[in-house]
Order: sequence, then C-alpha cells, then structure tokens
Amino acid sequence: MCIRDRLVNELDEVFLGPKLTGNLETDLKNIKTEKQIDFYDVGIPGFRGEPEEKIPNLVGQVITPLSVDLEGLYKYMNGYYKKLKIKRKWEAENNTVVRIINFYTPAFFKEAYQIPENRLYDFLLFCIETTDIQTNFKKENYVKVVSVFEEKGVEYSNRLKEHKQEKKE
Repeated sequence: MCIRDRLVNELDEVFLGPKLTGNLETDLKNIKTEKQIDFYDVGIPGFRGEPEEKIPNLVGQVITPLSVDLEGLYKYMNGYYKKLKIKRKWEAENNTVVRIINFYTPAFFKEAYQIPENRLYDFLLFCIETTDIQTNFKKENYVKVVSVFEEKGVEYSNRLKEHKQEKKE
C-alpha cells in the first residue's frame, strides 16, 4: 500500500448529527431546512394545483379489443362522467365570471351598459353561454370581450325592460 492511498482513506474527525439513525427516510425528515423547495425552484417544469380525475374515452380506453374496464363502463352507464363534465364546465364558467367582475368592476358595467349590480352575474353567464367571451378573456383579447359586452349589453337590457313591463301588467 502506498502512502497516497492511505492518506486519501483517512479522516481526521467525523461528526454525525445528534439524531441520525442511519435510515435515510427518517433522517431526511428530521433535517431542519429554512425553506422547502419544489420542482420550480430547481428549474424542472411540473404541475401545480389539484389533480383532476381523467375522463377516459369509452372506446379505446374503457372498452378495448382485449379488455373492458368495468369501473369506467359503470361510470359511463350511470352518467357519472357526463355529470363530471358538466360540473367542470360550470366551475370554469363561474371562475371566468368572477375574474371578469374583478377585472372590469361592477361600476363599469353599470355605467357603460346599464347592467344593475344584482344582475351582473346573470348577464356575464348569458354572455358566456351565447358567445366565445370565455376564450377571448382567457387569451386576454379584451377588444373582443368589450365588443361582446356592447352587443349583449343592449340585448340583455332590452330583456330586462320587457321583463319589468310584463310584471307590471
């Protein structure tokens, strides 16, 4: 054995923390860190948010030439996936309405289109259901969003006036 090998393998002093057990999983949990990091901190792309249940295609994913996913087939047959799609659509619409209200403010709609604040939510849902305003707002195409407000604002105001006249009669 040469002197160089002996010096490389020798350590003067080794200090292990007071609570190390040798079990890496336990030891890592016991190490105190200032801030927990995630994949974005080190430059790795990833998903942030709550994972959603995937809705598989009936043919090709639930029913294949060699197998049938009974749970998936049951969920299709009892309408679970249809209800889930509708729920997600409504949640997306409601989130868009809230974001539009926060972006433009109720006073804007009252002044520009005579939409009362208590009818604003209904008006925006009307716009979403009859136009592609949701896509345009998401893409930040505000010129098209405002043009929808101008078009549908007149139509909605007329409907409100008709509804008030019907109540009077």
